[in-house]
Amino acid sequence: MDDTIQTYNPVIQQNRIELIDIFRGLAIFGIFMVNIHVMNCAFPNRGMQEAKFQEFIDTSTIEVLGLFFYGKFFPIFSFLFGLGISLQVRRQLEKGTFSIAFFTRRLIALFLFGAAHIIFIWSGDVLHLYAILGAILLLFIQKSAKFLFISFLVILFFPFYLDLFEWVIDTLGFDFMKPIEELSHTELTDTYRNGSYLEIMNLRFIEYQSATEILWLILAPTAFAMIFLGASIGKSGLLYRIPEFVAKTKYRVLIIFAAAVSYHYFALYLFSTFTEPPGRVLRYFILYPFIFADVVIALSIVWSVAYIYQSKIGKRILSPLRHVGQMAFTNYISQSLLGLIIFSSLGFGFYEKGSPSELVGIVILTYFVQIIFSKFWMQYFRFGPLEWLWRCISYLKIMPIKRSIQ
Repeated sequence: MDDTIQTYNPVIQQNRIELIDIFRGLAIFGIFMVNIHVMNCAFPNRGMQEAKFQEFIDTSTIEVLGLFFYGKFFPIFSFLFGLGISLQVRRQLEKGTFSIAFFTRRLIALFLFGAAHIIFIWSGDVLHLYAILGAILLLFIQKSAKFLFISFLVILFFPFYLDLFEWVIDTLGFDFMKPIEELSHTELTDTYRNGSYLEIMNLRFIEYQSATEILWLILAPTAFAMIFLGASIGKSGLLYRIPEFVAKTKYRVLIIFAAAVSYHYFALYLFSTFTEPPGRVLRYFILYPFIFADVVIALSIVWSVAYIYQSKIGKRILSPLRHVGQMAFTNYISQSLLGLIIFSSLGFGFYEKGSPSELVGIVILTYFVQIIFSKFWMQYFRFGPLEWLWRCISYLKIMPIKRSIQ
């Protein structure tokens, strides 16, 4: 991979920026499509909740979500986070203004935003995780694209996460499932539907704790790997060669995608035959390849968007997504706020009342509104509200936010 810094055609540069914003906009859509189902029902109760809905539209919805959304858009979001850091570092190096202090402030602020997100809005935050993993990436960000890509492979295929996780949990004597197991399903549901804000806040802490295994054993390794992949792509210059890349790799991507989808369903069939949780060997040879297949499908989605974008019609169809992507941070948090209003006693108390298809409908409607609002906002302002606040903290000064209207 080429790490040289070149002067590129302004049209290619503009297309690159717009395509990244489209990727971000799509990721925000996919993330909410997954998150809303977790907001509607605590993860341990999801299977029981989905089993209530046996209409064709709901079973089909669950099938589509499993194949194209669950475990797919989190890797995409992580990839884009690493890509963003890499491109920002590259711009600073070109200008001779690279500063570790700047990125340190930026990541500390992101961690605090994530902590506030968990405490006051929703327990399913990923921003604090990205801040932690981004700090590790900073230690290697000036390495070559090849080094970062090899790191991605090593992190993705590291076989001992389970052993490491169990060792840490045993050493700490941390029973992360105990608090939520002590709550009955009725107590949990009643708290969300009728409890006070403080009671819901306390429940959020319990839910966050119960997600320890999912967060640090499943999500964190995948996010860590994808952040390094994004940084590698940012340094390689591939973003300036997208038309050639998608044209050359079309058939290979289709074959790899088909293989990943086939293994996805094969693994699901194997999981359905287990009467007990899979043992260590089965985790290594079934679960971990299943996670890798999800990563492949996620990257295939990114590739598909880049491919569609190359045509005039495709660019016209995808272009509205860029408005949401330009305000990805603000839109991500606003989705959580909407979830708090919809599902808790602070609003409609809709917790565990929505069918899978109804929740998808809410996501589509919300996203449509976000496109319109984001387009309107970006006509008058340079950044989204939270993007602007994050930028001010990063630069330690009040940044101009209004666009100059000619």
